[in-house]
Amino acid sequence: MKKLYDKSELVFAIILIIVYVSGSAVMKKISEAAGITFLPEVAFYFVLSAVIFMFAKKNGLLRHIGLCRPQASASVMLFYLPMLFIGSMSIFTGISVGMSPLTLALHTAMMVAVAFLEEVFSGAFSSEE
Repeated sequence: MKKLYDKSELVFAIILIIVYVSGSAVMKKISEAAGITFLPEVAFYFVLSAVIFMFAKKNGLLRHIGLCRPQASASVMLFYLPMLFIGSMSIFTGISVGMSPLTLALHTAMMVAVAFLEEVFSGAFSSEE
């Protein structure tokens, strides 16, 4: 993996995105066939997240992909509060009354893992240095 990453971050990112999209489709089909809502997808997203995190940590890429302590002061970080509010609105408006607590927890975990993966893909491997 490291050789491919060193050769071309873009190709590496495209391969990861292909794994992400195809894995998502397969896990959704497994979820539908087994009748276990979101569980296979959540497991896949967390495993993929862990693999990417361990790869980045092992190769000293955490800062490069934005997984480090922010360099901005706390007062500057307050500007992100409206984005946090906007991002969390779907939690409050998207909850269905008929959703079980387990389904809600799995759905929330899936959204956290998907957000992590998409941010890593968009920020980490999109610009050559």
